[in-house]
Amino acid sequence: MPLIYHVDGRSLHFGRPEFSLIIGFRFGKFVRPQLYSSGDIKFKARVFPKKQGEKLSNLDLLGVLEDEELFGNLSDEDAVRVCLLLVLEVVFMGRLLAEQVDDKLLRLVEDLEA
Repeated sequence: MPLIYHVDGRSLHFGRPEFSLIIGFRFGKFVRPQLYSSGDIKFKARVFPKKQGEKLSNLDLLGVLEDEELFGNLSDEDAVRVCLLLVLEVVFMGRLLAEQVDDKLLRLVEDLEA
């Protein structure tokens, strides 16, 4: 049961996920990195079929985002995956656009619940 605070006319919900984030506990499914270190990259095969056998760069992700036709043809889940990867790589991790995306992240993004 979340705690609900009313601040400046807005309701702020403070539940288990927020509590876990603040105190550093894990919340949700435990993700084992070794599970994502090998295997097929289904996301890459669907979104970047011409890049099989090649490494993806952040520019490739940005290219999908900027190509309205390609981005519009993606499923909603794959569109979210592209955006999540780009934000993770460029914003949160501070990588350059020309840098390659780690294959582990491409495997991990397949499971949006992880």
